[in-house]
Amino acid sequence: MAVYVDDAGIPADARSGPVVHSSQWSHLFADTQDELHQFATGQLGLKRSYFQTGHRRGDGRPSPYWHYDLTAGKRQQAIRLGAVPVSWRKAVDIMHERDARTARTEAADHASHAAGLAYRSGDLVRAARLLRDAAAADPIRAPLWAERAARVNAAARARAAHIAGPDDPRPLAEIVTARLEAAGITADDPDVTAIRQWNEQRQAAVAQQLPDTEPAPADSMAEPTPGAAREAGQ
Repeated sequence: MAVYVDDAGIPADARSGPVVHSSQWSHLFADTQDELHQFATGQLGLKRSYFQTGHRRGDGRPSPYWHYDLTAGKRQQAIRLGAVPVSWRKAVDIMHERDARTARTEAADHASHAAGLAYRSGDLVRAARLLRDAAAADPIRAPLWAERAARVNAAARARAAHIAGPDDPRPLAEIVTARLEAAGITADDPDVTAIRQWNEQRQAAVAQQLPDTEPAPADSMAEPTPGAAREAGQ
């Protein structure tokens, strides 16, 4: 987490009540709004009302370019207090990455919430898939997703053991089918289909690597007669 200040240096006059500030203005921003407000109001002494939210995007979402405007003097003070100086081009890159990171976090949180609902309703397959989506969207929180996935897997194993224990007398195929159905997995499940296709491709590849052999003629496999053995020995 960090607070940044760019070098935009935009010349402008800004009125604050009866006072007009003429300066070259730069932008103070941070990785999070909470951190930005704490630094701006708590350390620089800026008013919370100075915060610039930016113009909303065309789809109505908030702007990613929220910041505080700083005079040249306040910029130097911010740097002395620990703000990281960056170029205005770098500032745009940081804001875009911050926006993308926020979107990934929100997507992961949404998937995690849906996974929790699926888990509580007993749809363990859906819960596991949603947690995989959360992990893909926000790998930084991988330990959290792994802990929740382990909980889902443990519930699935307990359910499978209840459906068919180690002493179940049924054929293996029936046991596997029963356990899959208990977990909510059917024959047309995408994961099952993918595994089946992978097995078929693997078996086909192995078959192609086997040497072609022709069966020996039937009479060549018969025991030789004594006469034929004597003729062969001549």
